[in-house]
Amino acid sequence: MSEVPPDHHYSYRDFLVTLVLYRTVLEDSTSFRTLTMGDSGSELIDLVVHDNTPESQNRPEFFESNGFKVQYISDVTNPGIGKAYNRAVEIAKAKNKKWILFLDQDTQIAKDMLSLFLEHVNQEHGMHVFSTTLFGSDDRLISPSKYRFKRGFRMHYVPSGVIDLARIRPINSLLLLSIEVFRKVGGYNEKIKLDFSDHEFLGRVQKVYKEMFVIPADNRHSLSSSDDTNLESIKTRFKIFCEGAHIAGSGSFLSGIQYFIVCKLRAIKLSLQFRTLFFVKVLLKEWTRSV
Repeated sequence: MSEVPPDHHYSYRDFLVTLVLYRTVLEDSTSFRTLTMGDSGSELIDLVVHDNTPESQNRPEFFESNGFKVQYISDVTNPGIGKAYNRAVEIAKAKNKKWILFLDQDTQIAKDMLSLFLEHVNQEHGMHVFSTTLFGSDDRLISPSKYRFKRGFRMHYVPSGVIDLARIRPINSLLLLSIEVFRKVGGYNEKIKLDFSDHEFLGRVQKVYKEMFVIPADNRHSLSSSDDTNLESIKTRFKIFCEGAHIAGSGSFLSGIQYFIVCKLRAIKLSLQFRTLFFVKVLLKEWTRSV
């Protein structure tokens, strides 16, 4: 399929939004609540909700809510974020959508965010990757971040406009991509359940589309990996973190070394913080298995 001509004027009919849930009721999700409070105009916007909660919440498959036409997918097998996003992309293709917006459940979305995205996709012809700014509870910028050695480093200024994807990258939530991106670089790696799904995917995107366009806005985001204080939950997240890094780094020897160092540094930090060798043992076990 050929790309949309540069004089095409997009509307919300060209958009599909997808939101991934885990152990959260849709209406309690910060992302859904703030998304539906925004200015979406008079036309219904397609929203695919992928619920990875292990117990079904018994929701209807199709319904309308606060300006959105919802398709609700419950997958109690919890296949991870990559599978959920890829399913949404296939739905977007079937509906002949031109853009897909990714959300996780913990983002507080600025009221005018959708209208800002729509405005800029109509202005920035030829741009296929859009993102925005997400701030933490401490008002520091979470995303985008400087990308070095397979990890993100917080930036001390707010990026805006055309940005080099090799140097600066966003997280998945509030990442807006043209459907053309998936036709050219493929989808998310479904083996990566959560952590590093964005870095691995955007690493492939960056080889084809060198730049993204950043739209500054007051979005807020909760990082469960840094906000969590429950030790058992942190242990579980570290296992997922190491697994994602190992798979993401399996493409080359150098990448594998870099991802291993990222996990090693986190293992040392957590081991000192909680005075346990659990994290070191998880790291070594993960890197001695085949992927």
